[in-house]
Amino acid sequence: MNTKNILKTLALAMLLVSACNKSEIPNDENADKKGFALPVTVNATREGDDTKATFNESTRKLEFSAGDKLFVEGRDNDGAEYFAGALDYVPATGKFTGTIYTQNEWLGTAEELFEAANADQTLYVPTFIATLLPAGYEDYGYFGINDKSDEFAYNDRVKDNINYTLATTKAAGVEQLSWERATVYDNGFALEPRNAILNFTVTGLEANTDVDVLVRRSETWYIGTKTIRTDNDGNATFVACFPWGNNLQNCSVTVGGSAITVVSSAKNVERGKIYNITRAKPIVVTWNTSNWGNTSYSKTSPLTIQNITLSMSNDARFRTRTTRAEFQCDMMQSGNYTFTAPTGKKFTKIEISCKDCWNQTTLGSGWSKSLPWDEENKVTWEGTASSTVKMFDDDSNFDSDNTEINSITFYIE
Repeated sequence: MNTKNILKTLALAMLLVSACNKSEIPNDENADKKGFALPVTVNATREGDDTKATFNESTRKLEFSAGDKLFVEGRDNDGAEYFAGALDYVPATGKFTGTIYTQNEWLGTAEELFEAANADQTLYVPTFIATLLPAGYEDYGYFGINDKSDEFAYNDRVKDNINYTLATTKAAGVEQLSWERATVYDNGFALEPRNAILNFTVTGLEANTDVDVLVRRSETWYIGTKTIRTDNDGNATFVACFPWGNNLQNCSVTVGGSAITVVSSAKNVERGKIYNITRAKPIVVTWNTSNWGNTSYSKTSPLTIQNITLSMSNDARFRTRTTRAEFQCDMMQSGNYTFTAPTGKKFTKIEISCKDCWNQTTLGSGWSKSLPWDEENKVTWEGTASSTVKMFDDDSNFDSDNTEINSITFYIE
């Protein structure tokens, strides 16, 4: 064999050796920093008895659909360490299939990894979680994955957002906002919802009109927004979520700028339940200098404007002037005031805009005062909706000559 052929043979041999060695290299972190790939096929179930959130009204069960994903994240302290990945729902098999990525190479099965992660769970904060990402979840913005480009895929985690888009049907609301997850692997994942679902219908709006809707769990947590088109009857329907165990009385809702009373007393919600809430747009009536006249009202001559009546006891008076009014009772006299709503209606809120408002420590049940006293502020009543609201529960002695009442606004349902 000549020298040229010998060199060709050596080059071919080196190429073959290189190829063989490459195939024998263990699964390693690849160039895009995903981690060690581990194929997974897993079962998952959803809750669906009659007390739980459901969108299939005929079967009373939640159902998976094409496009759903199951995001699995966790940690095995003694082996794979961190792992994460999204699995696709396969309708033909009824299972979720895909790839998760581990921080360290894992030579066992996915089931063995999940069993190890079960054992490494912390007591109060779960470190092993499977979360359902419903098809189209990106459009609602309630869920997200912190897949920052400078992080490995095995560090990805599902996060819920404080701002999200409201759903317009109960079906979509249940599917997208229930936040279904499992924190234990037992031959599969048994998902259960973490949120309650609030299914709103607000009536009394202008028909076929766009209205801005805002639902707040609080000022900084769980804020749902959307522009809703009312139907031919002036109804707006929308669906929000509310975290389980929290007091629904803290939920605030505005539709087209009008505040809607959700509940009038404390009510802690249950996970997975649907709360159907139908409310009418509140009637707002304001009294001011343009309609209360320039006179004095007393026990024998109550004031009635737009079917709302202000009556007084004992020596209490409501004295009005062209620019302001006063709730008046001399220091050595006593009296109280009662607002009465129109027949068949109830007050949900009363706001009195005033200057130099009363310094009494108690204005009555449900009343509160804003500070400071020497500036424009409000005295507000809020509580269980009622056809009558009393100001000063007991007869009180007070001198209100310096109190200036600019307006009284009533919210009625």
